[in-house]
Amino acid sequence: MLKFTPTEAERLLYRRQFVLGPNFLKILPLWQRAEIGNNLFLQAHPDLELTHARRKGVELTLLGYLIDPDNPEFSNQDILENMLSRIVSAYDIFEATYRLGGRWIIILDNGKEAILFNDASGLRQAFYTQEGTPQLWCASQPKIIAQELGLTFDKEAERDFINSPYFRETKGIWWPGDSSPFKEIKLLLPNHYLNLNKGTPHRYWPNKRITNISLEEGVRKGSELLKALMISVHKRFNLAFTLTAGWDTRVLLAAGKKVSKDMFYLTLIAGRR
Repeated sequence: MLKFTPTEAERLLYRRQFVLGPNFLKILPLWQRAEIGNNLFLQAHPDLELTHARRKGVELTLLGYLIDPDNPEFSNQDILENMLSRIVSAYDIFEATYRLGGRWIIILDNGKEAILFNDASGLRQAFYTQEGTPQLWCASQPKIIAQELGLTFDKEAERDFINSPYFRETKGIWWPGDSSPFKEIKLLLPNHYLNLNKGTPHRYWPNKRITNISLEEGVRKGSELLKALMISVHKRFNLAFTLTAGWDTRVLLAAGKKVSKDMFYLTLIAGRR
């Protein structure tokens, strides 16, 4: 069995995660630190990319990475600077991310509004304390917040869900809706933002009636965007591709045709019990 030294084990704990709150946590002395606005303190694991940009009183903080299909050579910093040039009101930030890929959280602060939101699929998760708790905390997972505030499992969740056959079979990787093991902590849902001044979530998309397009046009637009994203991510990272028989794998394999020779491929054989 692979063994880690104490230093290595400490680095692996909460890897690529973050915590945002009214003060820095002393239990995370080696994490990156940043102050946002006048009352928010951000800590990010050393292996989580942390990028800042500021323009005309508007500050953007990025956790994770962004991919720009229209500018393949752009770094995280370049993308943030480009976004800032297009923002007039704080809520312009949402539309500025519509074509972007990646796994990320963005925090915007302009001195009046402070908001946090994540990628369209919510792949980089954000949990937060509900309105009514003494102070707002936000983190990659609820356990970090619960440890700081001394919270215990919700009795109803423990009785009705944690002890259910479904939870045991899935090893707890999925919780319904915006719930968590703690009554005081909720998950920020995809296409929602968190008002960091009030601690309240709000849906930001869809913000207007969705119009229909033909299947042919949808396929064309979707394939063009996926191909551009694959080229852009190839310019930023060394890629590994997990092959299965699913439609998602087949679509991405086709979309990455132009960069296929530079990718590492792997697959798996699922054993039967």
